[in-house]
Amino acid sequence: MNNPHEANPVHEEIRRLRQEEKKRHESNDRNSHWLLLSLHCLLLLAAVLYVCLHKIHPVKETIWKPEELVQLDCAGRLSHLSEYDIRWYIGREDTAALIASLKDRSQRIDELEDKVVRQSLLEFQGRFSSAGDLSSNATRRINEFAAMARNGDFSKAAALFTGIVGGWTDETRKFVGENSIFDLNYGLEELARLKQQQTGALRKTLQPPLIHQIFWMSPRWALLEAVYWSLFGTLVNLIVNISQARADGRFTTDERWISLSKIVYGPILSFVLILAIYFGLINPGTEIRFWFLPLAGFLFGYNTRKTAVVIDKLSAKLLGATDKSIDQIGQLKAQSAAYAADAIRAKARPANFSELKQQALIVADTAITARVLNQQNPK
Repeated sequence: MNNPHEANPVHEEIRRLRQEEKKRHESNDRNSHWLLLSLHCLLLLAAVLYVCLHKIHPVKETIWKPEELVQLDCAGRLSHLSEYDIRWYIGREDTAALIASLKDRSQRIDELEDKVVRQSLLEFQGRFSSAGDLSSNATRRINEFAAMARNGDFSKAAALFTGIVGGWTDETRKFVGENSIFDLNYGLEELARLKQQQTGALRKTLQPPLIHQIFWMSPRWALLEAVYWSLFGTLVNLIVNISQARADGRFTTDERWISLSKIVYGPILSFVLILAIYFGLINPGTEIRFWFLPLAGFLFGYNTRKTAVVIDKLSAKLLGATDKSIDQIGQLKAQSAAYAADAIRAKARPANFSELKQQALIVADTAITARVLNQQNPK
């Protein structure tokens, strides 16, 4: 008869395994607790650093000035613009509308300036000179007014012109001509209005919407912000996954190294993928603006594994294209060499007996020279 108090080896083994499983579960629970606490602290630290950087370098300091995107000459005509940079701020549709309006007003300014400054102004100066009112003060004011009009300062020129005409006598006005005075004054005011519309349109249109002025706006700072948001996405994804694994009892100590690896390579892969979108290698299906990059960075960081798969496909595509390009270069070189050899043979082929004789002499002289040099410089 077996003693009931005697320990059963099978029961002891089961008890030992249960104790080990309990210890392992408690250890994993403690590790998951500290890992989650570390991830929360890291997320909080990254958020504090992010806010501090925004305080040190405010969003409004990253807004480009209108004159950095669009340049107007002294008369208000469009002289230079960067269409891609304007799209960065206001989008494709608004950029097309802005450029069309700028070009239309520029054409009107050019036509009106030619009519007013280059024709009416010269005619006015000629009539004024013939009017007999040639005092030094009047001549000085007329020259000052003409210089303002030619330099594109139309609003001041119109105001000065009004003052000059207001001091004239009726005889001088009649001699110069009321129509000439009206046309010149109206033309200057119209030029001043068009120029003001040009500058006003730039100040209003090139200002990003207030709803989007929460992120850095210049391309470099926007990329930095995208990296930050990719780090946020990676940390949030790790916290969600580890919390779920801890609740389901699936957490293991290997998760610590996996988490550390994701924190390192997650933002890097996100940054590479954002650069691929930024330079047009990948079409995200939406218009690229400064407010899009932080959102893309967070999503790429949150889906680190899928981001790595996309990077693998992009690498294979680029490497395949590069390899194909190298093969094509080799084929082109071989074809070029063949064409060159055919051309040389065609050119070197003697057309008659005299050319054959001359080429034979050249070959013989070359062989003799090579043999003499070989004898003078033996190996």
